[in-house]
Amino acid sequence: MIQILNDNAPALTSIFATLMTILILRIEAGLKARNGKQTEALDRQTLQSALQTGAELAVAVARKDGKAIAAASEDLIAIVLGHVRDGSPDALKGIPQAQGQVLKNLATVALQRQIDKSLVIEGAISPSGIVELAGAAGQLTNAIVRK
Repeated sequence: MIQILNDNAPALTSIFATLMTILILRIEAGLKARNGKQTEALDRQTLQSALQTGAELAVAVARKDGKAIAAASEDLIAIVLGHVRDGSPDALKGIPQAQGQVLKNLATVALQRQIDKSLVIEGAISPSGIVELAGAAGQLTNAIVRK
């Protein structure tokens, strides 16, 4: 038995090395997949935070300029988009779907939510009115995500 093992040692070593390589490659692939999912989740969270902060900035700029706002306008949407692009470029690269019109739609929804929230705080709209507006914004978000 020992003689058989000694005679076949190079072949057995080669087989063992191949099996270890396969095992290591599988472990590496699993780690990359897990890390990729975590990175995507972090990118989505970063993008959402940048959209919200950009919307808050846009409303603050409009108020500073003395503008009355009730709806998302192109200049305010541009502020949100600028903030997202400047503040979260890696998140945008990590989420290729969040480009072009999709990103503009997300910015519009975030901005409108912030405008609605500020109108409720000021008492310009009732909380029940905001529920209706939030429902419409949720439907728009769902339509964007389904694309």
